[in-house]
Amino acid sequence: MAAGTVRVGLVGVGNCASAFVQGLRFYENAAANEPIPGLMHADLGGYRVRDIVVSSAFDVIEGKVGLDVADAVHAAPNDTLRFAEVAPTGVTVARGPTLDGLGRYLSARVREADAPVADVAEALACVERLPPPDRFAGVEIMAPVLFLPRVFEPELCRHLIGLYEAQGGEESGFMREIGGKTMGITDPGFKRRKDYNIDDRELISALQTRFLRRVVPEIAKVHQFKVTRMERYIVSCYAAEDGGHFAAHRDNTTKGTAHRRFAVSVNLNDDFEGGEVSFPEYGPRSFKAPPGGAVVFSCSLLHKVSKVTRGRRYAFLPFLYDDAAARIREENARFVGESGSNYRAGNPTSAEQTA
Repeated sequence: MAAGTVRVGLVGVGNCASAFVQGLRFYENAAANEPIPGLMHADLGGYRVRDIVVSSAFDVIEGKVGLDVADAVHAAPNDTLRFAEVAPTGVTVARGPTLDGLGRYLSARVREADAPVADVAEALACVERLPPPDRFAGVEIMAPVLFLPRVFEPELCRHLIGLYEAQGGEESGFMREIGGKTMGITDPGFKRRKDYNIDDRELISALQTRFLRRVVPEIAKVHQFKVTRMERYIVSCYAAEDGGHFAAHRDNTTKGTAHRRFAVSVNLNDDFEGGEVSFPEYGPRSFKAPPGGAVVFSCSLLHKVSKVTRGRRYAFLPFLYDDAAARIREENARFVGESGSNYRAGNPTSAEQTA
């Protein structure tokens, strides 16, 4: 783990653990210089909430054992209020020893898991022996991303920023699977960003031209993937005055987003601090592309945007996919929102088509 990380093991994934794990997400970007309801200290001896990482978890109840911690904290019989969206942790709940039993009333509500009992001491020792994420292969590694300079020229960057500053942006949410539907929700503790939607067809065509020249060939060369479609034309703003950030997430975990293959983050300026893209599964290194430069990565990668502490970070943030993924998008269109979407793969719009 990165220096300064506090690794926590959960002995029992009950309601207290649920509140704790959700609290890690809710207070992840808590500022040390502001009063925060529900949190006594945002900075304790130099450690922040975001430095706490769940590295192991144990329970005895069927329905929790074998789940990712992010799912187990909401599994029955837990009934803690859901106050934060927790991204997958990569930590699976192991079967712990039952010890003094479940008790008369609890045993009437739940069943013990049939999974083999884990050796807790050995499991914790194994975690302690693990190398940092960026050295899990024995050598320092980098996240599997493309770092492309000069995707946009300076004039285009300034034009896009000018559009946002002239028109303003709307608060941006994120997608979650709720009751089998892909629903857009907002949670300032998880994400804070504003977006301006581009609807100028000539400008959209100009943006596609730049991607066809600089981004699509690189993806084809490195990943042997032919991009044919492009989703979402927005100028995004992570502002220091808003506490702009985006907690760790993946871009294709719902039915309505399963078609997304690559995410592209094109920085439009560099006069800001914070707001860097990082990939926690591969270590603490973060990326800040120069103005007009892009970070390109698989939508399956866990990634986050750190809090902007000075100025505003402007970015162009589309998703790329192909015709096969478009058919997946059409198949899943009925799960988007309460009433579904009318997306059809056979008739790509000019805004969607890239090749």
